[in-house]
Amino acid sequence: DGEPLNVKHVEELDEKLLRTLSDNARGELCPMMAVIGSITAQEAMKAISGKFMPVKQWFMFDATECLPDTPIPSSEFEGVDEADKRYEGQIAVFGKTFQKKL
Repeated sequence: DGEPLNVKHVEELDEKLLRTLSDNARGELCPMMAVIGSITAQEAMKAISGKFMPVKQWFMFDATECLPDTPIPSSEFEGVDEADKRYEGQIAVFGKTFQKKL
């Protein structure tokens, strides 16, 4: 074919998955960042110290089951109160109503 081996053509896109990913890319979840950061630090220490073998594979963390099945209305993300600034990342992903329940 003359085409690079790492190129794969996508026949059809999963619009629901793309919508979910794009909607949730607007916020950051501190617990998930902590887990991924700690795993990264552990693997870096392994590589630097040479004591253990670091993981030489892709790491995939899939938590889409945490997200709601239906799209959250845009009104849920508008006008974050000053008191809620600390949880702005969670509100950006889950919405104000869910954050109030927490």
